[in-house]
Amino acid sequence: MKTARENRRQVTLLDGLLASLGDADATVRDLRVGLNGIAVLSRNLGLAHAPPLPRAPGVRDAGRLIGRSARGLAEYARSSNPIEAGIGLAAVNSLVEPQGERLNVIDYLIEQGRGRKVAMVGRFPRASAVKDTAGRLWILEKDPRPGEFPEADAARIMPQADIVAITGSALANGSLQGLLELPRGYTIVFGPSTPLSPVLFDWGVDMIGGARATNPEAILLRVSQGGNRVCQFKDALEFLTLRRP
Repeated sequence: MKTARENRRQVTLLDGLLASLGDADATVRDLRVGLNGIAVLSRNLGLAHAPPLPRAPGVRDAGRLIGRSARGLAEYARSSNPIEAGIGLAAVNSLVEPQGERLNVIDYLIEQGRGRKVAMVGRFPRASAVKDTAGRLWILEKDPRPGEFPEADAARIMPQADIVAITGSALANGSLQGLLELPRGYTIVFGPSTPLSPVLFDWGVDMIGGARATNPEAILLRVSQGGNRVCQFKDALEFLTLRRP
């Protein structure tokens, strides 16, 4: 089991991701902020989760972000404004070259979680199918529904799990580093928001699951027209995974 001390760093996870971009840059060609998704098109199309907010804060330089440096826009990931942080993460993803094997992580969890204890941080599609095969399934959420657990219970639940699956959206909302500092079992970070970057391996992640846009124009259109479920994008995305060497 990984321990918190093994994963503590003087450099934060976000610092490491941004530094890993090096001199990579491209012009922001398009940017959309929708009901539940954010898309930035530069070198590639990068995605991030847009948190549902009753009163969303404004975005700095709104209307003047297209045509800017994607590397500069990636610095928005440091913002305390959750929409700006999502834009920054999408910009990071637009500069990270998608790579990895084709694998749907939920299918992996259904098979590898069979009879085992699984903790999911985030409300994932098809979680009920994981529950059907797992020996036990915990779902942790910031706003838990009946049968789910508050994210504050992560320190108690994650050490009990054989497999921990964390939404990549936890990077934009600022909770991922703290979760990765907890004792836990085999760890997967996945979802369209997840950077396919080996930097996550430095933090004890065993599998990274992200996405490559196969039809960027369709995704941009759907984000701007209120698309808010992965199933609305899956014909325009290819799901990829990286495993710890």
